[in-house]
Amino acid sequence: MIFSIILILGTTQTAFAGGLLSVEIDIDPGNDPNFINLLCPSPIPVGLLGSPSFDASVVDVSTLKFGPGGADPTGIPQLTDVNDDGILDLLSFYQTVLTGIVLGDTEACLTGEILDGTPFEACDSIVTIENACAVGGDFIGIDSTMVLAAGAQYTAAWMIPVLVSAIGIGIVIARKF
Repeated sequence: MIFSIILILGTTQTAFAGGLLSVEIDIDPGNDPNFINLLCPSPIPVGLLGSPSFDASVVDVSTLKFGPGGADPTGIPQLTDVNDDGILDLLSFYQTVLTGIVLGDTEACLTGEILDGTPFEACDSIVTIENACAVGGDFIGIDSTMVLAAGAQYTAAWMIPVLVSAIGIGIVIARKF
């Protein structure tokens, strides 16, 4: 059973019976699949997606927890449009080692509450990997399938293998965030 409730500033939030708000997240916004490199110290970005039925600005950021380990956000979550739909989302970052995510996990969840205490939980698919990581732009890691070269302004948390020749050599691209 789904119902709507009127909340702060007249916004409407959609909730499931039992009180959990129906919200969506995008782990590593803009990328699919969502790679989580367990050997990389780079924080994991998580976008809590605003929608016509969910106002991300009413989230109590002190209640946000991510992953099976219930990691707290690093820094202050920011309102920004991570999925270019014209609606503000809440972007937060989490230290990989504190999330409790392990090799083989296929999903990670974000929990929290909005300002009136109503809880929410949302999950997204992940692919866990253990690859070499660029730190500070000085590292170049090479293995049998990929080459990584990243400058200091890039992070290797967002790695996408790309086939560049018929002999199976790939380049890992680090996306600037």
